[in-house]
Amino acid sequence: MRKYEITISKKDCNKDYVDIWGAATLWIDDSRGVEYNYSYDTQTCSSAIYKWEDNGEDDKDILDTSTFIDYEVDFNDSEWQQKLVNAMEMAAKEFFRIKEV
Repeated sequence: MRKYEITISKKDCNKDYVDIWGAATLWIDDSRGVEYNYSYDTQTCSSAIYKWEDNGEDDKDILDTSTFIDYEVDFNDSEWQQKLVNAMEMAAKEFFRIKEV
């Protein structure tokens, strides 16, 4: 069950400071996936794709902030959304040690 959602857009890149958690999410199944945090200021980009899992309790979407891959969206690229999805798929494969997403 691979599905994804992207909540950022090109308008988000024209700001001096942005910190959007959950800017994009890719679900591998009902209990795990990856989440993209879109974060930068005028000096530094610290955007990354993070591993998350459902811990089986009331606390859904537990982010593993120690497991991430840096990734920067290039809004000037007309295929930025597909490239972001591809990067999230690759991160999920690495984080969960699976062959297919």
